[in-house]
Amino acid sequence: MSKYQQVFFDFDGTICDTYPGKSLALIHTLKARGFENIHEKTIKSLVKTSLKKGLEKQFNIKDKKELNLFLADFNEAYEKEFMFYATLYDGIFDLLKKLSASVKLHIVSAKPKKMVTALLAHHKISSYFKTVNCVEKKNGCRSKTAIIAGLKKSDHCVMIGDQSADVRAAKNNHIASIAVTYGYGRKSELLNSCPDMIIAHPTEIIAKL
Repeated sequence: MSKYQQVFFDFDGTICDTYPGKSLALIHTLKARGFENIHEKTIKSLVKTSLKKGLEKQFNIKDKKELNLFLADFNEAYEKEFMFYATLYDGIFDLLKKLSASVKLHIVSAKPKKMVTALLAHHKISSYFKTVNCVEKKNGCRSKTAIIAGLKKSDHCVMIGDQSADVRAAKNNHIASIAVTYGYGRKSELLNSCPDMIIAHPTEIIAKL
């Protein structure tokens, strides 16, 4: 039985790997603008960091209107054609199934809720989560810290994620944190954020709970 009453999961880079679909959507959008034969390392860097900043730096797309149009086309291509190329990380399905039998699980993500809920349903794991919560300014949810503060029932909780922001959100709420290095976050940044625990593979999570 887990020592935690609630477990907060980040989504992208922790539960689900959206890189396959996002990389294809990015290549599609770049090709439509005449950019061909982009190196895989460049694609990976753009998808796993800040796409907007990467476009400005690596493709010299600096006009605000042009940038916004590119991002709109990328998002449309991803949602309509490539979103369901995303995969669950190895071991995640069994982990969620086992944990949800005795612990309340919640999604706390910075990704659009429409995307998160669609992928949860696609991979048949929606039922394992009590709530799905996303940082969305239009709904007044401006940070993971605020989301966790509104959800936690006690300090017997843990936040699991692949970014230093996940660790900070946990610390801000005085709960435990588990940083995962198999996602998109840089290991050095995760270590510098001083998580309570750090793991390299999803199958290691259950032993920490």
